[in-house]
Amino acid sequence: TIQSAPPGAPVDGQRWIVGAAATGAWAGQENKVALWSSGWLFFTPVAGWQAFVVSSNAIRLWSGAAWLDTAFLLTSTYTGMRSRDGADRLRFGQLG
Repeated sequence: TIQSAPPGAPVDGQRWIVGAAATGAWAGQENKVALWSSGWLFFTPVAGWQAFVVSSNAIRLWSGAAWLDTAFLLTSTYTGMRSRDGADRLRFGQLG
């Protein structure tokens, strides 16, 4: 999940991407990955890091400057990629 305020009752091992204008314990940690492990740990992303954001069902990619929504989903119908709107952008062949 991407959010700007820490959750009230985090569980060990949960992670978030810290959003813009972060508050509370996350103030000053924008765009970092926050991990709860009996306290907050913050990780500065490296270009190429990927994260699956459960709340938006999307893969985000750290470009080195921002978390980008890749907007591509793999489907079980094709061996290529499809965009979120379902249109073929790159199709290698149909399975089955």
